[in-house]
Amino acid sequence: MIRKLLLFIQMLFVAFGARAQNEGDSTQNLNEVVVRSYFSERPLLSSPASVSILTAKQLQQHTPTSLVSSMNTVPGIRFEERSPGSYRLSIRGSLLRSPFGIRNVKVYYEDFPLTDAGGNTYVNLLDASGVNRIEVLKGPEGSIFGANTGGVINISSINSNTDSIGAGASLIGGSYGLFQQRASVSKTWGNDVLNISQANLKSEGYRENSALKRNVFNLSNAWNYSAKGSLRSLLLVSKINYQTPGGLTIEQSQENPRSARLKTKVLPGAVAQKAAIQNATVFTGIANEYKFSESVRHVISFFASHTDFANPFITNFEERKENSGGARTYIEVKNRRTGEVKVNWQTGLEAQVTRSNKSNFDNNAGTKGPLQKTPVQLRAYQTFLFTHISAGYKNWVAEAAGSLNYYKYKLGDVPLPAAELNERKLDAQLMPRVALSYALTPDLNWRTSAAKGYSPPTIEETYPSNNIVNNDLQPEKGWNYETGFRFHGIQDRLYLDAVVFDYRLKKAIVRRQNEAGAEYFVNAGGTKQRGFESQLFFWIVAPHSTGVIQGLQLQNAFTYSHFRFSDYVDNGNSYSNNRLTGVPQNVIVSGLVVNLPVGIYLFGQHNYTSSMPVNDANTIEAGAYNLIEARAGIRTSFKKTRLDFFAGGENLTNEKYSLGNDLNAAGSRYYNPAPQRNFYFGLNAEF
Repeated sequence: MIRKLLLFIQMLFVAFGARAQNEGDSTQNLNEVVVRSYFSERPLLSSPASVSILTAKQLQQHTPTSLVSSMNTVPGIRFEERSPGSYRLSIRGSLLRSPFGIRNVKVYYEDFPLTDAGGNTYVNLLDASGVNRIEVLKGPEGSIFGANTGGVINISSINSNTDSIGAGASLIGGSYGLFQQRASVSKTWGNDVLNISQANLKSEGYRENSALKRNVFNLSNAWNYSAKGSLRSLLLVSKINYQTPGGLTIEQSQENPRSARLKTKVLPGAVAQKAAIQNATVFTGIANEYKFSESVRHVISFFASHTDFANPFITNFEERKENSGGARTYIEVKNRRTGEVKVNWQTGLEAQVTRSNKSNFDNNAGTKGPLQKTPVQLRAYQTFLFTHISAGYKNWVAEAAGSLNYYKYKLGDVPLPAAELNERKLDAQLMPRVALSYALTPDLNWRTSAAKGYSPPTIEETYPSNNIVNNDLQPEKGWNYETGFRFHGIQDRLYLDAVVFDYRLKKAIVRRQNEAGAEYFVNAGGTKQRGFESQLFFWIVAPHSTGVIQGLQLQNAFTYSHFRFSDYVDNGNSYSNNRLTGVPQNVIVSGLVVNLPVGIYLFGQHNYTSSMPVNDANTIEAGAYNLIEARAGIRTSFKKTRLDFFAGGENLTNEKYSLGNDLNAAGSRYYNPAPQRNFYFGLNAEF
């Protein structure tokens, strides 16, 4: 295999050597890196917030079919994949609330909220190979982005091609039946830019009952209809169907890690019940921006989605019809000067409503049986008013922001009219944030901030799979304090970001399972979350150097999490001072980028993740693991065509580990064995 790969690279070296060229750096010039999530662009170096940015070139270093590996290079992030398509995500926290999907993190897609009013986010609907940029705002950002305790993620897939017309295509194949095809086209007519893309992904999966199929269609349009006004629109149509193998005990995972959840004396297994998730979603948005002057603009956007969701599970067959809609609007006044002080100010509101009709049937080997109970309708309403002001004075940047959050939900049987539904209205919550940064030198910035986080129970937590309404479940909330430094220097070749934080969360929401595997949620007292994060990029050999090595970059991300329960007593058992479930204490991710002549590039990465408890009692742990991945390829261009031939591998040392543990699992079925050594290869073409 290795000899064939070397021969392949040699052939490409000869074929394209005369015309090849390096296709840029894996990171931008640091002076040009900007944060876009705070309304207007701002330099990353002087930002008083903890922000990490994944550019297109950084994302392209990793497996094109999944965001897991690239997202886990961000310190403080834990992105898990229990099986293909089954993602979970946390920022500076745990996954205690997430049997699957994303909770207590707000996600925006092209600046439209992908997270619905009920608190759920289906990030697995997106085409990973089409994502061009990800911004991660770590810590509570509810002051301008609504209810969350973990942070905010802003994902963009818009093609930045400025040519009048452009197109792209890619093919990828790999281990365990992996196949992905993607095509895109962009067209510019004067002041109008249209982007269209489609992608389909298939995988047989490493384990039994873990196959994945996903089809995605994306359309976006940007129209500058006047010198002052612009209109953006978005359409995402996605259908995903992935099987869920379920958790194994430690003995089962050691005996046969590729098996799905086995049957018991009272319950069938995942294969017999054809356990799976089926999700078909249409998501759309439209946004208008109008500039009244160089310093004053107004932005208003509307967004809506429809989801058909089905989950044949071990004990039931759940169906949901979800409809969501909302609006976001704000006015911005920027670059106003009072003497030497420059001020930016934004104020606005965001409102959402989600309606979900939920039915539970018997699961007869993957087909619906009789209804288990009367279908239920659930409605969630979320509105928040926000204001944000930043002021710059000489070397100082100060920010103050706040939001007033309103949340309520209604529950009742499907036949009931809205007026007869049971309503629960949560108290309004004021969530402030203050932040400060100071440029100690042109290359070194200090920052500090304090922010309050707040996250109400989601619809799925209020009415979980045990089909019992839990009106006693309270929102989790708390204060986060942090301080850190950013540095860049040595002719812009070194970038270092380091931060310490202390987050005290009260009434933390924790998932539980009964013996049948149905879930329910409880408030777990509180948590004390103290941590340290650092991220480094260092060009040992500057990009575009002459010689054999034309660029050599070292990357490193370190996360230390001293997370503990506090005041947590459940069924007479005290878990206070126990480690927070599902959180490794140390994660170290190190990478190396090598640029060689004629467009050849190499990338290697090592991920060390320490052991972590998988139950609140801390009596059982998932072991530490070391993962090594690599990618090699050659980029070449001629005329207006750019080609990228590549091949890569993951888990090259054949580590046995679980990338996504079922926390507090019934029957000690904690483990979801991850794929062992696997490879992929492909071709990207841009015209």
